[in-house]
Amino acid sequence: MGSVKHNGLHMGPRSLVALVWVFRIIVGGVFILSGVTKLVDLWGTVFKIEDYMEVWAVEVPRTVVMMGALLLSAFEFTAGLLLLTGCYRRVVTWLLLACMIFMLPLTAYIWAVDPVSDCGCFGDFLVLSNAATFWKNVIIVILIVFLIRHNRKASSLFKAPIQWMIVTVSMFYCLTVSLIGYNIQPMLDFRPYPVGAPLISESADENTDVQFLYTRDGEEQLFTADSLPDEDEGWTFVDRVSTEGEGYEQLAIFDPATGDDVTYDYIADVDSLLLLVIPEPARADLSYTYSINELADAVTRRGGNVVALLATGEKGIGRWQDHSMASYPCLSADDTQLKQLSRGVMSMVWVTNDTIRWKRTVASISLDEVESVSRDNAPLSSLGFDGQKYMRHITAMLLIILVAVFILQTAAIKIPHIGHHKRSKDVA
Repeated sequence: MGSVKHNGLHMGPRSLVALVWVFRIIVGGVFILSGVTKLVDLWGTVFKIEDYMEVWAVEVPRTVVMMGALLLSAFEFTAGLLLLTGCYRRVVTWLLLACMIFMLPLTAYIWAVDPVSDCGCFGDFLVLSNAATFWKNVIIVILIVFLIRHNRKASSLFKAPIQWMIVTVSMFYCLTVSLIGYNIQPMLDFRPYPVGAPLISESADENTDVQFLYTRDGEEQLFTADSLPDEDEGWTFVDRVSTEGEGYEQLAIFDPATGDDVTYDYIADVDSLLLLVIPEPARADLSYTYSINELADAVTRRGGNVVALLATGEKGIGRWQDHSMASYPCLSADDTQLKQLSRGVMSMVWVTNDTIRWKRTVASISLDEVESVSRDNAPLSSLGFDGQKYMRHITAMLLIILVAVFILQTAAIKIPHIGHHKRSKDVA
């Protein structure tokens, strides 16, 4: 075979094949990472898409947004895996180019207009600036164009007749990872409040001089704890910052009646604490109030504390208390912070000794589990969800299946060859 001339450079066939594999790994790896970080935290992807919809003044039902987030994430992961393994060499490169033809102008617009803080390409795992996201996409497009021309010069790890199996296995993986994250909690947590972390930063101190950032009509202003603005004045809480401007990771919790910061009064130095987190009270399902109240009573009987955090004001909290018959304190908090703390319309966070032990959506806690804790005195730890363990097992299964398919494929290729050789020898 002769050398291949590419852009004025003579490249040997082995060098070209090696370059194809390098570009497959780079582009495929980027899409796999982008897809899996969205799949793990499908709620985060939904929230990011809704941020775009809000900027563009487009109203889309959440069910549609969720399906769009799932399809986008699954496409990125599956296409990246197919490219990485060399499956469907022609179709995949053109599909990825079509995707980037849409994404490149979008990221250019985001860089120029800055409608959202980041594009959410890699979820909360890796936050890139809008400029970095655009130039990353430019490089990806260049590599994909190269692969469109030369991808078929390198072989695939899997033969054409069985490549559909890789697609099927990948889609099952995507569906499993995303549905667990959406219905229970993300199995990998890259947000400020992961399981095992303190609910309040150890560097924080009750006597620390802090200020509170509020916004109104595009204007931002800092207030001290003694001069917080009233809701009627139109100010919206944004962040809690120190006088040096460094953000805190712990929650800022407010008394809905007075607007006072009561964070340390309710969640600091508490041995046992069950938090009910409701970032979107308008979407809360009152049918789960029985389970919530039963768990709250069980925690209270054991000497623990129960606190509900709702992203609403005094009237909204009053409605929740009336409808749910809540006997526990109900306080206000910023919806963004609550969404970072725990995913789901309604979720629970179990905290002991200021350390987060588990998180779960209320809908994922069965009545049997509630009865076990409430009447059989099972420990609250029995409701725990070890997402990392499940993620390791599910990913290991994916890799095992891929390796098994590759080995069986190799064996299937060799066996006919041996049989043909034996028949030829017998005839001779």
